[in-house]
Amino acid sequence: MKKLALFASGNGTNVQQISEYFIGRGEITVDCVVVNKQNIYVIERAKNLGIDCFYFTREDFYSTDKVLDLMKQRGIDYIILAGFLWLVPENLLKNYDHKIINIHPALLPSYGGKGMYGHHVHEAVIAAKEKQSGITIHYINEKYDSGDVIFQAKCDIKPTDTPEDLAASIHTLEKTYFPEIIERTVFLQTAIELAKSNVHSGKGGPFGAIITKDGKIIAQGTNSVTSTNDPTAHAEVNAIRNACKELNDFNLSGCEIYTSCEPCPMCLSAVYWARIDKIYYAGDQNDAARGGFDDSFIYKEIALDKNKRSIKSEQFLKEMGKEPFEEWNNKQDRIQY
Repeated sequence: MKKLALFASGNGTNVQQISEYFIGRGEITVDCVVVNKQNIYVIERAKNLGIDCFYFTREDFYSTDKVLDLMKQRGIDYIILAGFLWLVPENLLKNYDHKIINIHPALLPSYGGKGMYGHHVHEAVIAAKEKQSGITIHYINEKYDSGDVIFQAKCDIKPTDTPEDLAASIHTLEKTYFPEIIERTVFLQTAIELAKSNVHSGKGGPFGAIITKDGKIIAQGTNSVTSTNDPTAHAEVNAIRNACKELNDFNLSGCEIYTSCEPCPMCLSAVYWARIDKIYYAGDQNDAARGGFDDSFIYKEIALDKNKRSIKSEQFLKEMGKEPFEEWNNKQDRIQY
C-alpha cells in the first residue's frame, strides 16, 4: 500500500477528487491532508472524507522538520500538491526525490512561476489570446513550476472565452486526469524500482513489470534469464505468467501492464496474446540498446523475406503440417484462445 499526503491551500476541489478516486482501489490511499492556512474549506472536505488534516505555519515549514517528521511517522510515500501555493522546502525535496507531484493550470513552461496560480494564470492566457491551454502534471524541485513534466493535456480556447470559461475547462481536465496520472506514476515507479532491485539481486537484467486490474496489482515480474537459464524469462513474460496463475485464466483482458522499459518483440507479442488492454513503459528501445540490450535487429529480421533472415527457415512436409489444424478444427470441445 502506497500512502499519499495531499498538501492544499484553499478550497480543496482536487483533494476531494483524488481522495474519492482512490477509495477502494487497494494499492494507493490518501493518508492525510496538510494545510498552511486556517479556516479554509479543504479542512471541512477532509473531515467529511474521514481523512486526518494537519495545519502548519510558515515557521513550521521552513525552519523546522515538523512536516517531514509527520510524513515519516505516517509512512508517507508520495506528496501531492493539490492547490498548494508555497515552495516545498529542501528537507522534503531531499527525502522525496521525484515523489512530490504538482498540477499546474497551464501548459508549462508557459505561464508558470511565482504568482502564477488560479485565476492569475487564466487571465494571462486569455489576455495573450492563446488558442490552447491545459494542465501540466510535474515533479517538484526548488523552483516554481520547473520540475520534470510527467503529463500534459490540452483544451481549445474560443475567441469569446473568458477567464472563467477557461477555468471551467481546466477544472474538467484536472478532474479527468490528475488522480489517474498519480496512480499511473506510482505504478510505473514501482516497476522501475523492481528493475533497479533486480540489478543488485543478480537474478537477471535491469527490467521489471507489474500487471494491474481495477487499480490493484495482481502480479509482478523481473528478468530472470541468467538465473534460470531461460532466454524467454523476461520481466513482462514472467509477470504475465504470474498474473495468469493468480487469475486462473490465460486471458488477461481488463488488465494493464507497467514495465520499466518498452517491451521487446517477444514481450510485445506475449502482451498481445494475453489480451492485455494497455502498456505503460518508461525507458524505450534506445535506452535498452545503450544498456547492451539491442532488439532493433529483431525488428529488422521480422521485416525481411524469410530467406534473407540470419536464422534460416525452411518449410518441409507442407501437406502433413496441415493435419494438426484439421484435427483442431474438428475438435468439438476445443478451448479457443
